Parts: sequence; structure tokens; C-alpha cells
Amino acid sequence: MQPATSATTKKILSVHDFVPTPEQFHTFKENVFTKIDRGMDYLIFVQFLVGLCIAFYTQTWYTAVGMGVINLAIYCTFRFLFTGLSSFRYLTSTLVTLFVVQYLFQLEGLLIVQRLFAIILTVLLFYQNWRILAPSFLVSAVYMLLSLYAVSFPDASFKHYFADISDYDATRIISYLIFHLLQFVLCVIIAVQLERRFTSGIRNMIYINEQLNLEANIKLANEIAEGNFEGNYEHKGNDYMGETLLSMRENLKNYREQENRNYWINEGIAQISQVLMQYNDMEVLAEQTLLHVIKYVKASQGLLFLIKHEDKNQQSFLVLTACYAYENQDEKGKPKEIGNDLVGEVVLRKKTIHLKEIPENYTQISSGLGAAKANEVVLVPLKVQEEVIGVMEVSTFAKFRSRQIEFLEKIGERIATSLLSVQANQRNNDLLKESQLLTEQMQQQEEFLRKNMAELQSTQQAISEANNKLNSLLFNVPGMIFTQRKHEGVWSINFVSAGAKNLIGYEPQEITSGKVHFSDLIHPEDLQTSYQESDKIVADALANKTVYEIRYRIVDAKKTIKWVWEKGNGLYDDKGQLIGLQGFVTDITEQIEASKQVQEQLEEMQAQEDVIRSTMQEVDAIRKKMEDKNTELQNTLKAIDQVLVILELSPDRKVQYVNHKFTEISQYTIDEVLGKDLNFYAVEEDKPMIDKLWQELLKGQPAVREVRRLRKDGKLFWMQAYYIPTIDAQGNLVKITSMSIDITEQKNKEEEVSNLLKELGSRIS
Repeated sequence: MQPATSATTKKILSVHDFVPTPEQFHTFKENVFTKIDRGMDYLIFVQFLVGLCIAFYTQTWYTAVGMGVINLAIYCTFRFLFTGLSSFRYLTSTLVTLFVVQYLFQLEGLLIVQRLFAIILTVLLFYQNWRILAPSFLVSAVYMLLSLYAVSFPDASFKHYFADISDYDATRIISYLIFHLLQFVLCVIIAVQLERRFTSGIRNMIYINEQLNLEANIKLANEIAEGNFEGNYEHKGNDYMGETLLSMRENLKNYREQENRNYWINEGIAQISQVLMQYNDMEVLAEQTLLHVIKYVKASQGLLFLIKHEDKNQQSFLVLTACYAYENQDEKGKPKEIGNDLVGEVVLRKKTIHLKEIPENYTQISSGLGAAKANEVVLVPLKVQEEVIGVMEVSTFAKFRSRQIEFLEKIGERIATSLLSVQANQRNNDLLKESQLLTEQMQQQEEFLRKNMAELQSTQQAISEANNKLNSLLFNVPGMIFTQRKHEGVWSINFVSAGAKNLIGYEPQEITSGKVHFSDLIHPEDLQTSYQESDKIVADALANKTVYEIRYRIVDAKKTIKWVWEKGNGLYDDKGQLIGLQGFVTDITEQIEASKQVQEQLEEMQAQEDVIRSTMQEVDAIRKKMEDKNTELQNTLKAIDQVLVILELSPDRKVQYVNHKFTEISQYTIDEVLGKDLNFYAVEEDKPMIDKLWQELLKGQPAVREVRRLRKDGKLFWMQAYYIPTIDAQGNLVKITSMSIDITEQKNKEEEVSNLLKELGSRIS
């Protein structure tokens, strides 16, 4: 930015104070006169051809060839020997006039041809120099004096060259001479004025080239537009525009470098994130992650340490979990205390260490050809919310760039989160190994019960009993039966049995109406760990059209944490497409805490499962009724969307959603509105009122206001707005929904009534 500052602070010389050097002035002037000289070349040649044409009709070949060739030869000689000299242009002025004299001799002094003298003077004005007009005037004046002599003295020997004007008297010839003199004086005045303007124009052009350096600056601007920031630039002393362009080029170059830096970092994070999602084993994940990080930053060696805790004495120690190009492979997996070495320093300080001077006894990078000391080492803490779970050490023979270090610090957080998640999953798997035996026994019993289902369905009496059992089960089963329906890609619960009250503490209607979302009841820790694995199990079962079983924790209405067991399967249409889900959720808290009681309850649940399956058709009927109700609700919402103007605002007043009724009334498109502040279309006088209203809404208080707004075309309209804050389970403000009705017509009528009342009052008074 410094060049731009210096360029703007310098004083630019005024054009009136600018004085070009004689060399600059002469060069620029000669460039213009050279083009005029080229035009004179064509004029001389044409005049020679015209003389030959006249000779063809008048048979004056001696005059045409004699004078024409002599004039042409003299011109060509001086043209090649004295190009660019003032004397050459004086000669040109003389020769073009002599060609006119030649025509007069060929045409015996035809008076109308003498007008060519005036045309020649006018053509010579292109040189913008009155001195160049003088030779032409002198030649024409000499010819007129000769014609005056020939008229005055009839015995003159050359009188036959003026035969056409022999009848004219001397007075007429003198009048022509005086008229030609006046014309010469007029051309001299014009030439003087043109010369002054030409001189001023040359000075301005030299000033522009000197001060603005146009050609070089245009080239530099084109290079900047094409993205070339490394081209050479010929800088001049007073080139202030060039300095500004150079400053702009430097700023654009820095911006591109920063953009490339961010792209490189984000691309690396995306690649490593893909690796982090592929593995569930701690050691394999650590090895593959370290390998990809080393390759991406083009490092030479890498070590990955994880912190492990000993449950007995709560002591923490470091374990080398993964390494690359490390000579002491036997240290892998061995614990070591968090001491005063660099790795321990990173754990304690929770900050990155960048070593540029490596001690002689430091770890060496090994390969098949030998081992060598690294040039630089970077140690990055792997931390999640200021909790360090490990350290990644990366070494290189070259030097680390700043973007590589920034990338290592950012990816360290991603690696820490993934490792912590895998570590938690493995811990949960160890805790659930004891229940695997029970699961196997349950599966065997399930198979046995499935074989007996044919016998149960053989008689109508068994079906009736099963229906009775289902009715009893729906109210007495120690759990919750549910069905879900998928509509336009959205899942919603459309049936919940009465057991939901005992299981989660909420009425079934609160779940099916959407007032309480079942996903909000899942324990927050399970949402980040085991429930993600459960989602994968359910997805695989639905894809394979099999039964799924999952365990997780919930928090009921009384804030009691419970372990639940869920089992279910998908519902499919005739084409095999997934349209719904049905299952059973029950409390297994006591089973988890006491394995003996778990076994008994699981056997009882399996016995009840067959009864549940035999009555799923009735559940499907209930589900269809719920779908019809859902359709009615959707139609109601569409009707509301056609009447109400709906906006969703973030806590920082940014527009997150608008419906089509808003675009219809305000004339703004959805893309023009999203992300803008609430005040973008407010009347200026109403903005303090809106700020005050927003402070009330941030406290979670709903409000109703009549507000004025401006359409896109600037016209005013009125809205009656209902502002409804949305609070999450933790009491935090999530969003604010505004539902408004257009009351512009009502307000206009009120204003008309008010005006009429005022007018009536003024008349009465």
C-alpha cells in the first residue's frame, strides 16, 4: 500500500507550467510533418501526370516534359537527401507552385487556372508555418508580373505564353495580383494561428505522455486485467499513474496469494476430513491421517502422540500411536510420562512450537538409504475446546511455509475431534460386550417364535386373541410403539402408543403433533457418539430391508436419564420404495445396571413382539388416517402462505426465509432479501421503533405492531406484524418468525376518513 500513498502525496505539475525540451518538441513535430510530406509526394506525382494530360490535348509536350521532369527530378533528389529539413519543405512549396505555372504556359495563360495558386496556398496550410507559404506566393507573384509585362508590352518575345489574356488590360491583371496578395496575407494569419495551436497541442501531448506514460500504463493495466502481476514495467520519474497502478498490482497480487493460501488450506482440510470419516479403528485412523498429512504438506517425517489416562490413579501419559519415517519403531505403543521435552511442552502450553534450529541429538529422519537430521520441526497440539488429547510432530528437510503451519493447526482440531469420537466409540463397544450374549439369545428366541407364527395364524380364534392382546399391550406394554411416515423427503411420527407417557413423560399427542420432538429427548453425549453409529445401523437395515436394533439414552420430561432399546423395520410400497418405519422402544435402564433382570425383560419383550407384529395392519390403518390429517394440515399451511407474509429472522436481524407472498407485496425477489438486515426496506423514521422492538424480542417476548415498509419501487405499504420468538430447549433464542397481514387499504381508508373529519371540522369552525 505504500506506493499508492506516495503517489497521491506527490504534486502533479500543471500543463501550463510544463515546458518540453527542444528535442521532445522537434521529435513530435517531425512525426506529424512526415505524414504531410508523404501526402506531398502523391501531390507532386499527380501534378506531373496532370501536366502530361494537358500536353496530350494541347500538344505542348516540350513544356510538359521539360518543366515537369525537371521539377520531379529536383523534388526526388531533395526528398531522398534532405528529408525532414525545413529547406526541403520550402522547395516543395516552390515546386508545387511551378507545376501551376507549367499548366498556365501549356494553356497560354488561361485565367481560370490562376485560381490554382490559391488552392496551393490552402494545401500548404497543413504545414502550419507561414514561411513555407512565402516561396509559393513569390513564384505566383513573379508569374503575374510577367503576365502584366506581356499585356503592357505587346512586342515581348514570350507573349505567346499569355495569348489567352492578350485582350485584358493592365488594370485587370493588377487587380488579380492585389487579390492574390490579400489571399496570401489571410493564409499567413491563419497559418500563424494554426502554428500557435499546433505548438500548444504538441506541448499537451508531450505533457500527457510525460506525466501519464499512457502506452506503458495501458500495457500494465491490460497485464493486471489478464492476471499477470510479474511483468516488467518501464517507470518514468513523473509517472504518478504508473505508481498507482503498480500499487494496485501489488495489492491484487497479495489478494490472490491470500486467496490461493485459503484455497490450499481448505482443500487440504477437505481431503483429510474424507480420511477421518473412513476408519473406525484408532490405530488405523491415526496411521492413515498422519500419512495423508505428511504427503499434503510435503514433509519428511511425522509422529502422532495420544494422551491416555490410567483409571486407577488418574495419571496421564503419552503414547506414540502413529509414525512415519521414524527410526525408533519399537517405541510405538509404549507409554511415557508427560515430561519437560518438547511434546510435553506443547501439551502444557496448548500452543504450536516451530523449531528452526534443530539440536544435534534430535530425532533423525530415516529411509532406505540412511538417516539425516531435519531442517525444521513443527509440533501441533491436537485439542478440542482447549482440551489437548495428543500432539502431532512434523519434520522436513526444507522449510515450512506459513500456510503449511496454519493448515497443521486447523487440521489438528479436526483430527482431535475424530480421534476423540473413535475413542469414545471403542469405549462404548467395550462396555456393551457384556450384553452381546443376551442379544444372541434374543435372536435365537426370535427365530423360534417366527416358526410358531404359522400355527398362531391357522385359527381365527388365535387372531382374535392376538387383537385383544394388542389392545392390552398398547396400554400396558412397558414401552412405546411408534410408526413414522416419509412424505416428500421429510420424516414425521404419525402414531405413538400410550406407553409413551410412562417411557418419556409426554402424551402421545404431544409427539404426533410435533410439539415435542423425539430427537430432542436423546442424550446430548449420545448425539455426538453412539447415536451417530445407531443412525448408520438403521440406514443399513432400511437399505437391506432387515430388522434393526439400537441402544441409546434419553432424557424424559422429568430430566431423568434412561437407557432405551429400540427395534424396528421399514415399511415399503409395492415397488419396494421405503415409505415408513415402525418399531418399539422400551426402557432397559435396569437391564443395563443388572444383567440378570435384563435377560428376563428381553424374553418378555420377544414374547410380546409377535403380538405387535400380528397387529401392525391396524397400526398401518391408523397411520393412513394420520396421513390424511397431515394432508389437510399441509393444505391449511399453503392457504396461510397465500394470505400471510412470513419472514424468519436470525438473532442478529438477518433475513433467513421469506415466502412468495412477501415477494408479491414488496416486489423484491427472494435472492435480493436473504441475508439483509430487517431495516433494509423500513421507513427511516420507523427504524428507532424497530430497534426498540427488537430488544423486546431478544428477551423472548412476542409482540404485535403496525409497521410501515417500502416496496422496491419506493411506494409505501402498511403491515400488521406478529413477531414470535423461537426458544430452544436450553433457553437460547433460535430465530424470530414474523407473520404479517397487508393493511395498506385499511390505513388508506382511515387516512381518508381522518382527512374528511379535518376538512369537516375546518368548515364548521
